[in-house]
Amino acid sequence: MKLTKTKKIRLDKTFYKELLNNLPEKIFYKDKNLRYIIINRSFADDLGIKPEEIEGKTDLDIFPHNIAEKYRKDDRGIIKTGKPIHIIDPYCPPDKKYVVQCIKIPVKDKKGNVIGMLGMAYDITDKVRLIKKLQKNVKEFQETFEDIIKTMMDIVETKDPYTSGHQKKTVQLACAIAKEMGCPRKQIEDIKIASSIHDLGKIFIPMDILNKPAKLDDVEFAFVKTHPVNGYKLLNDIKLLSPVAKIVYQHHERLNGAGYPEGTRDGKISLEARIIAVADVVEAMTSHRPYRTAYPLEEALKEIEKNAGALYDKDVVKITIKLFREKNFSFQT
Repeated sequence: MKLTKTKKIRLDKTFYKELLNNLPEKIFYKDKNLRYIIINRSFADDLGIKPEEIEGKTDLDIFPHNIAEKYRKDDRGIIKTGKPIHIIDPYCPPDKKYVVQCIKIPVKDKKGNVIGMLGMAYDITDKVRLIKKLQKNVKEFQETFEDIIKTMMDIVETKDPYTSGHQKKTVQLACAIAKEMGCPRKQIEDIKIASSIHDLGKIFIPMDILNKPAKLDDVEFAFVKTHPVNGYKLLNDIKLLSPVAKIVYQHHERLNGAGYPEGTRDGKISLEARIIAVADVVEAMTSHRPYRTAYPLEEALKEIEKNAGALYDKDVVKITIKLFREKNFSFQT
């Protein structure tokens, strides 16, 4: 049986009314004077009224004054600009408190004039609560992780007291180089962690070698050259630290293959390791050691400048020199 136009309109209204009232989202329509014309059952139940009782009311009739004024300010902006907004707001019906994600869009007549607005609000209170809990857990994890890194640094310095502060200062310079080079945040974070513990493998080297007040012989130096490998083995077994293990492994490699432990050349050495290599050399040369006094800074800079492209990455060297000579970088104790 074919429906008459009147019956079809009536059926459409019934359908859309039922659909509107059975959606869990809070849906409303306001006129351009910010008076409620329609709300659905979900919204009405929160307010403790029937949907038909809302007509003519404003937010000032329903919500605390400060929240109502916030809603009205947003609404006036939509009426004036004719542009939709997407906001996260507190939502405080009587005796309740939510956080809602709300989409408000202008409703226009055929001439394009704004005659009201349609809004839809989703309850995201539980999501916000979970996000805050997650943020707290991440912060606590980050603090614990940083404590672990600091403990590793302390272990190395206890084993090798003559290089106390070496890793900390290497971190300062390596991170400054990475930032000046425009490295992404994740890469800078890996450089920070790797440079903090780049000498971790030294805990396996005898103290009489580490603290020897004279030049090491070939056998002793061979012991020292094992520390990148030992550091790699320790870190690679820890899932959270395995991404920086290879950086630690390569921090004594040199572009021309003269480094250790593998004699890796040029393109096979990661940028992170190249940055730490330069920072490590500059810091080590400008610090006192049992077998020599500290070199002047300019001598250390001349060393990396002379060997740029052979031992050290040219771009890294260029940035390092710029930091010291033009930007007044200095190590903080």
